[in-house]
Amino acid sequence: SPRPTRKTTTPSAESELYIHLLVLLHLVDGNKLDDAKKCAEMLIARADSIDKRSLDPMVAKAIFYLALIYERQHKLHELGWYDNKLS
Repeated sequence: SPRPTRKTTTPSAESELYIHLLVLLHLVDGNKLDDAKKCAEMLIARADSIDKRSLDPMVAKAIFYLALIYERQHKLHELGWYDNKLS
């Protein structure tokens, strides 16, 4: 007898971005800062495109790690929103 066909499901936005966040943490822990920077920027952009309030905690973590990456690369001054907070 043939197997029943499986319906493909798309992951929820929360689970998709959670996995993305885990990858970001792995890259930061591995000191792969250039890749981690791209990953954080992609995570933030993806969350912006989805625009769900339930994603805000993950976006906050991504912004934190993005700032940490810039700090470790001695480029914190390049974050425009960071400079605005100092003045």
